[in-house]
Amino acid sequence: MTMENGTQKQVTESYIIDAQSFTEAEAHLTKEMTLYGINDFKVTSLRITNYSKIVPDNNEDSTGSWFKVKLNIITLNERTGREEKKPIYWLIQALDIDKARRIANERMGQVMCDYTCEAVSETKITEVYLHSPFTSHE
Repeated sequence: MTMENGTQKQVTESYIIDAQSFTEAEAHLTKEMTLYGINDFKVTSLRITNYSKIVPDNNEDSTGSWFKVKLNIITLNERTGREEKKPIYWLIQALDIDKARRIANERMGQVMCDYTCEAVSETKITEVYLHSPFTSHE
Protein backbone atom coordinates (compact mmCIF):
# COMPACT_ATOMS: atom_id res chain seq x y z
CA MET A 1 0.00 0.00 0.00
CA THR A 2 1.30 3.46 -0.86
CA MET A 3 0.95 5.96 1.98
CA GLU A 4 0.13 9.67 1.52
CA ASN A 5 3.82 10.57 1.84
CA GLY A 6 4.72 8.13 -0.96
CA THR A 7 6.28 5.43 1.22
CA GLN A 8 5.28 1.82 0.84
CA LYS A 9 3.65 -0.09 3.69
CA GLN A 10 3.07 -3.82 3.72
CA VAL A 11 -0.53 -4.81 4.53
CA THR A 12 -2.25 -8.13 5.02
CA GLU A 13 -5.75 -8.61 3.63
CA SER A 14 -8.14 -11.56 3.67
CA TYR A 15 -10.18 -12.67 0.67
CA ILE A 16 -12.81 -15.35 0.17
CA ILE A 17 -12.49 -17.09 -3.18
CA ASP A 18 -15.00 -19.65 -4.38
CA ALA A 19 -12.80 -22.26 -6.03
CA GLN A 20 -12.44 -26.01 -6.49
CA SER A 21 -8.76 -26.11 -5.48
CA PHE A 22 -6.03 -24.02 -3.89
CA THR A 23 -4.41 -23.66 -7.31
CA GLU A 24 -7.63 -22.30 -8.79
CA ALA A 25 -8.07 -19.93 -5.83
CA GLU A 26 -4.57 -18.50 -6.19
CA ALA A 27 -5.00 -18.10 -9.96
CA HIS A 28 -8.35 -16.33 -9.49
CA LEU A 29 -6.89 -13.96 -6.88
CA THR A 30 -3.90 -13.21 -9.11
CA LYS A 31 -6.25 -12.38 -11.99
CA GLU A 32 -8.37 -10.08 -9.79
CA MET A 33 -5.35 -8.25 -8.36
CA THR A 34 -3.86 -7.78 -11.84
CA LEU A 35 -7.16 -6.27 -13.06
CA TYR A 36 -6.81 -3.61 -10.34
CA GLY A 37 -3.17 -2.94 -11.27
CA ILE A 38 -1.81 -4.67 -8.17
CA ASN A 39 1.18 -6.74 -9.23
CA ASP A 40 3.37 -6.71 -6.14
CA PHE A 41 1.54 -9.03 -3.76
CA LYS A 42 2.17 -12.38 -2.14
CA VAL A 43 -0.30 -15.12 -1.18
CA THR A 44 0.85 -16.19 2.28
CA SER A 45 -1.77 -18.80 3.13
CA LEU A 46 -4.81 -20.60 1.78
CA ARG A 47 -7.39 -22.52 3.78
CA ILE A 48 -10.83 -24.02 3.42
CA THR A 49 -13.65 -22.12 5.13
CA ASN A 50 -16.91 -23.50 6.46
CA TYR A 51 -19.40 -21.03 4.95
CA SER A 52 -22.48 -22.79 3.62
CA LYS A 53 -23.96 -19.59 2.15
CA ILE A 54 -22.49 -16.33 0.92
CA VAL A 55 -24.90 -13.40 0.71
CA PRO A 56 -23.40 -10.36 -1.02
CA ASP A 57 -25.08 -6.95 -0.87
CA ASN A 58 -26.60 -6.49 -4.33
CA ASN A 59 -25.97 -2.72 -4.43
CA GLU A 60 -23.11 -2.13 -6.85
CA ASP A 61 -21.84 0.84 -4.81
CA SER A 62 -22.00 -1.07 -1.53
CA THR A 63 -19.25 -0.52 1.00
CA GLY A 64 -20.68 -2.94 3.54
CA SER A 65 -18.55 -5.17 5.70
CA TRP A 66 -18.64 -8.95 5.71
CA PHE A 67 -20.20 -10.60 8.76
CA LYS A 68 -19.88 -14.22 9.88
CA VAL A 69 -23.25 -15.48 11.07
CA LYS A 70 -23.54 -18.66 13.13
CA LEU A 71 -26.95 -20.28 12.89
CA ASN A 72 -28.00 -23.43 14.72
CA ILE A 73 -30.45 -25.69 12.95
CA ILE A 74 -32.57 -27.39 15.61
CA THR A 75 -33.70 -30.96 15.04
CA LEU A 76 -35.18 -33.66 17.21
CA ASN A 77 -33.19 -36.86 17.61
CA GLU A 78 -35.90 -39.51 17.26
CA ARG A 79 -33.83 -42.13 19.04
CA THR A 80 -33.09 -40.09 22.17
CA GLY A 81 -35.95 -37.59 22.02
CA ARG A 82 -33.51 -34.73 22.58
CA GLU A 83 -33.09 -31.54 20.62
CA GLU A 84 -29.89 -31.30 18.65
CA LYS A 85 -28.27 -28.20 17.22
CA LYS A 86 -26.29 -28.33 14.01
CA PRO A 87 -24.24 -25.17 13.43
CA ILE A 88 -24.01 -23.63 9.97
CA TYR A 89 -22.09 -20.51 9.01
CA TRP A 90 -23.07 -17.81 6.55
CA LEU A 91 -21.06 -14.89 5.25
CA ILE A 92 -23.28 -11.83 4.81
CA GLN A 93 -22.33 -8.42 3.45
CA ALA A 94 -24.16 -5.59 5.20
CA LEU A 95 -23.71 -2.04 6.43
CA ASP A 96 -23.82 -3.08 10.09
CA ILE A 97 -24.22 -6.03 12.42
CA ASP A 98 -27.96 -5.44 12.93
CA LYS A 99 -28.60 -5.49 9.16
CA ALA A 100 -26.59 -8.73 8.84
CA ARG A 101 -28.73 -10.33 11.57
CA ARG A 102 -31.94 -9.11 9.86
CA ILE A 103 -30.82 -10.57 6.52
CA ALA A 104 -30.06 -13.93 8.14
CA ASN A 105 -33.43 -14.01 9.91
CA GLU A 106 -35.29 -13.01 6.72
CA ARG A 107 -33.58 -15.78 4.74
CA MET A 108 -34.15 -18.36 7.47
CA GLY A 109 -37.79 -17.26 7.73
CA GLN A 110 -38.28 -18.70 4.25
CA VAL A 111 -37.10 -22.14 5.41
CA MET A 112 -39.35 -24.59 7.24
CA CYS A 113 -37.09 -25.44 10.18
CA ASP A 114 -36.38 -24.30 13.70
CA TYR A 115 -33.15 -22.38 14.22
CA THR A 116 -31.40 -19.90 16.44
CA CYS A 117 -29.08 -17.12 15.40
CA GLU A 118 -26.29 -17.67 17.89
CA ALA A 119 -23.70 -15.12 16.81
CA VAL A 120 -22.96 -12.38 14.31
CA SER A 121 -19.46 -10.96 14.11
CA GLU A 122 -17.69 -8.61 11.74
CA THR A 123 -14.83 -10.17 9.78
CA LYS A 124 -11.65 -8.68 8.34
CA ILE A 125 -12.49 -9.98 4.87
CA THR A 126 -11.62 -7.41 2.21
CA GLU A 127 -13.51 -8.93 -0.72
CA VAL A 128 -15.33 -12.06 -1.85
CA TYR A 129 -14.82 -13.48 -5.33
CA LEU A 130 -17.45 -15.96 -6.39
CA HIS A 131 -16.57 -18.71 -8.84
CA SER A 132 -19.07 -17.62 -11.46
CA PRO A 133 -22.59 -16.16 -11.73
CA PHE A 134 -23.88 -19.73 -11.78
CA THR A 135 -22.52 -20.48 -8.28
CA SER A 136 -23.70 -17.37 -6.45
CA HIS A 137 -24.65 -19.34 -3.32
CA GLU A 138 -28.11 -17.73 -3.27
